[in-house]
Amino acid sequence: GVLINRGRECGLAGTGSDVVLGAGTGSVVVLGAGTGSDVILGTGTGTDVVLGAGTGSDVILGAGTGSDVVLGLGQEVNVILGAGTGSDVILGAGTGSDVVLGLGQEVMLSSGPGQEVMSSSGLEREVMSSLGQDRK
Repeated sequence: GVLINRGRECGLAGTGSDVVLGAGTGSVVVLGAGTGSDVILGTGTGTDVVLGAGTGSDVILGAGTGSDVVLGLGQEVNVILGAGTGSDVILGAGTGSDVVLGLGQEVMLSSGPGQEVMSSSGLEREVMSSLGQDRK
């Protein structure tokens, strides 16, 4: 694996490629135990974590101040593109692709065999909240 990091990293035990490119002030951790590729590109001040135990690819592109977490247990591709100040979480245990495009404070849980794509932002949540309050 390749470790270019100002934080902490541990647990490279797979036959694939475990890559950490960390440029933030937080902790960047890769726990890779599969045959795929676990990749973290972290540039924020929070914690970017990948726990990969499958044969797929677990990818985090984190650029926020919160925590971006991937827990991958299957033969899937788990992708987080986080650019907000909250927490972006993927718990993936299926054979499909789980994708989170996170710009706010949200939590995504997916465990199906298909493909699930989720996108949310703080602005969208504010608009939806305003509409709900207007209706009341």
